Amino acid sequence: MGVAGAAHSLIMECISTATFSININGSPQGCFRSERGIRQGCPLSPSLFIICSQGLSILMHQFEQQGLYQGYQINRRAPIILHLMFADDLFFLGENTRVNIQNLKKLLKEYAEMSGQLINYDKSAIHFSKEFQALIFLIDKVTSRLPGWRIHFVNSAGRASKMELSKEFGGLGIKNIELMNIALICKLVWIFLENKDAMWVQLMSAKYMNEVSFWLVEKPDKCSATWSSMLEVRSILENKIFWQVNNGNKIDIWNDPWLQPSMDHLIERPTTLPINIHKVSDLMITNSRDWNIPLLTELFPPETVRHITSIFLSNETDSQDTLIWACAPSGKFSTKSCYKLPYLKK
Repeated sequence: MGVAGAAHSLIMECISTATFSININGSPQGCFRSERGIRQGCPLSPSLFIICSQGLSILMHQFEQQGLYQGYQINRRAPIILHLMFADDLFFLGENTRVNIQNLKKLLKEYAEMSGQLINYDKSAIHFSKEFQALIFLIDKVTSRLPGWRIHFVNSAGRASKMELSKEFGGLGIKNIELMNIALICKLVWIFLENKDAMWVQLMSAKYMNEVSFWLVEKPDKCSATWSSMLEVRSILENKIFWQVNNGNKIDIWNDPWLQPSMDHLIERPTTLPINIHKVSDLMITNSRDWNIPLLTELFPPETVRHITSIFLSNETDSQDTLIWACAPSGKFSTKSCYKLPYLKK
């Protein structure tokens, strides 16, 4: 787990040597050591919890590598999911076989013996289904944890409009809820495009895109509300998001926008395409920071070649491709800059 002997000893020293006093009438009284580990609210607590949780993840992957546990895969293109960790919840996903369940119980027992964290089976649940929608029970669980939440809508459109006015014009400066929701969905799309290696991005891509560009994929008859909303804001984001080329490893030549603002949103794919030409890095000379001019000439018309070769390639080998938001000087997306887009106000 990367926690060496010295680090382990230091952690134990912090836990075992700490002393406490009781505040009586504004002054500390007495001095004693804890016999039940670290106190609640100790800054070390989150870090130690993460270290222990990492131990569980390592153990889980060991079981998978040894063929003792089979995770869940939504389709052949999707990554295998073994477990998902949250602040106070842990979800195991896998095939509903007797061997899988027996080995999962064995894993939990082994983890409990190592960490001292016991599993409360009375507060745990198990659900079997042939579809990924088996996780729908998570929605009910989250909903049950939101007591007291109420949303009050303003009945009068006139009053709502006045509330949205800035304070200098006599309003309250409250943002339009509908436009703010659109801006937040746009931010979700930005995160989706920027973090291609994230688990949820891989799952969404495998389920809905089938190796088609996010900008071109058609909306399926049945899909999640989240995916539907992400597709609906594409017209807002088109020509406002593009990749800045550095090493070219992240950028798909045909499915990602990377020649903006000088060219159209996406490059048209040739009818005949050489094998293994997918990433922008494939258009560069191997082990070099120069464009492969003969290959570019073979694939693209002269105007496109001119635009590609005008892109400066940094000599820094560790430089990464960067997603650019054209509506902010920093190039970074923000809901504030998106909310102010004139297109949203129409």
